[in-house]
Amino acid sequence: MNKARLPLILQLLVFPAIFLLLQILLKIDSKWFYLSFHDPTYAFLFNGLNIANGSLKLGLSGFPGTPLQCLIALNLEVYKFFSGTSDLTLSVLSDPERFLNWVSLEILIMNTIALIFAGYYTYRRTGNFSLALALQLTPFISVMDFSMNTVVMLEPFLLCTELFILSIAASYVFDEKFRFTTKVIIVSSFLVAFGITTKTVFLPAFFILFFAIDSFRRKMVYALFTAIFTAILLIPVYPSFSSFISWYKLILTHTGIYGSGNAGLFDPHIYIQNIQKIVTVNALYTIALFFLIIAAVAFIIKSFRFSAGERKRRIITGLALSFVLNIAMVARHYSIHYLVTSFNLTIFSIILAVSFIPGIRYREKSSWMPSIIYISGCILIIFLIHRIGYSPGFQNPRLASVKLVQSHIKNAQRIIVLEKSGPFPETAMYHGLAYSAGMMPVYAPLLKEKYPATYFYNIGEKRLHDWLHDYNLIHVLSEDTVTYVYSALKSNTIPEALMKEISALSGKGFVRLSTIYTDTVFHDCIYKISADTQLLKSIISHSPVIANNDTILLNRDNPYGPGTKIKAGKGYYVISALRNSSDHYGSIVGDDENGLPYYRSNGLPSLKKDGKELIVLTLDVPEDLVNQTLIVYLWYPAKNKCTFEDFRIDYFKVDY
Repeated sequence: MNKARLPLILQLLVFPAIFLLLQILLKIDSKWFYLSFHDPTYAFLFNGLNIANGSLKLGLSGFPGTPLQCLIALNLEVYKFFSGTSDLTLSVLSDPERFLNWVSLEILIMNTIALIFAGYYTYRRTGNFSLALALQLTPFISVMDFSMNTVVMLEPFLLCTELFILSIAASYVFDEKFRFTTKVIIVSSFLVAFGITTKTVFLPAFFILFFAIDSFRRKMVYALFTAIFTAILLIPVYPSFSSFISWYKLILTHTGIYGSGNAGLFDPHIYIQNIQKIVTVNALYTIALFFLIIAAVAFIIKSFRFSAGERKRRIITGLALSFVLNIAMVARHYSIHYLVTSFNLTIFSIILAVSFIPGIRYREKSSWMPSIIYISGCILIIFLIHRIGYSPGFQNPRLASVKLVQSHIKNAQRIIVLEKSGPFPETAMYHGLAYSAGMMPVYAPLLKEKYPATYFYNIGEKRLHDWLHDYNLIHVLSEDTVTYVYSALKSNTIPEALMKEISALSGKGFVRLSTIYTDTVFHDCIYKISADTQLLKSIISHSPVIANNDTILLNRDNPYGPGTKIKAGKGYYVISALRNSSDHYGSIVGDDENGLPYYRSNGLPSLKKDGKELIVLTLDVPEDLVNQTLIVYLWYPAKNKCTFEDFRIDYFKVDY
């Protein structure tokens, strides 16, 4: 190493060190993933666990996100090998935060190394210290994207990938000796494929280097290898490929978010509104976009004379197209973090925009340029820290509710209103379970065993349930003299429908409701329901409706069992059956015969009996369904076969 260059090389550690320090402080401040970032962190954890368990039935593959899920799976496999554990699933479900922290630190180290590499490689190839230093400001552009680098999600992977791509692009522009050899093309293809399979919004980045490659044949090699690497990295998605394709088909053919809304390519009114949001979301991003478009247009019409060589023109064209395509994709369903691909290109784009202005040069001997970059970096970092708003003493104020839960409510019966992050880890665990797809029948009983006194309330469907099936509120309250309710609504209260039920019971003297904790900033509210359990049990009376000991065989050609009609009474029905199914498919379904919006289904096993799985479905009858006709039947939506035995329907009348 040239000793004269050593001081400059050491300076290329400054911004990566600041990046690492600020990210570690963010981790300390956030404390627990379940407290602030359970979505999508826990969904990725459960899908990584699926892969580690040998199942490619993924419930979260639309991004596609396969590199992150494979990284999680690799961590779990390494842990299993060195720990010697015989039950990896139980280890993960018992301490999920430990595994998430490992992956989070790995991603953070990976991005820090990528920052160091971008600076060192660019400086070594070009001899241009100010350029190398400026590239290291890439992650400080967007507060939103910077904050995501401590979270186990996809955006940090895109930062790492683009830093390597930008190193190649910068070397191509500022090092005349740089060539797109076959080796460089293959590496570039892998980086692009890695980004695309991480998140489809990365697709426009393909064009950054496409225009730089100097011949049609080499461009085709680049495209071919990108397709090959993409196909390889998508392997975990193939077992659910039909769902994967359907997901994108819905997104492309509907105007709403994630394939919702009306049929159509996009809603013009919303599209224009989103473009307005995009071009005003970040000043530096907008400046880069403006200069790139101006430069690209100027190159096309050849009406202006800039100090831009052919290489610079090609890269600027690729960058401009990448920005425009990213906007075109994001404007359909706008969210600021969908612009991460373009945010990561902002610094390099501004460098190119400035460098082709006549009289401006990036040279090692220009002593004033590094000073300008350091000053700009300090301004960006100060602004970033101000916008992040670290907690005083780096103690997340939401930890107050966590301490309350751990000290007074740890083992108590509780009802958690879904699904904002909060002081109960069960919210995060349930989110992960909901996206665990084919492994859900395995995980759900284990979670029920770990959290036996936890229930959830679904606001949209007005359903009370645990990890396995629905429950009636009166039945739950009759199980314990004290039940806690957690809610995080902006109204600082319990959901209206649930509150109505509690108030009715309170008015009759069955329960007493009190508030024990409120937080007006995060809207964390914890309530205590004190119940007269004996009195509640006395208003529930049981009577069997049907008991069928016959064996019912269902398969692909005969997926539906015979229907049983019930005239719904006040209270709830418990339907159960023993299922024998090698693929864990086969459900009990309850539906309204008169077209009312009431549909319930469950195929998760509560327990095993003689090698068979007990399936339970609870139909809690709302007021508007009393005296209406319900139909109950068995359903097997798979390709093998399934048998049901001991089919029972029990009615629990609630009278008060």
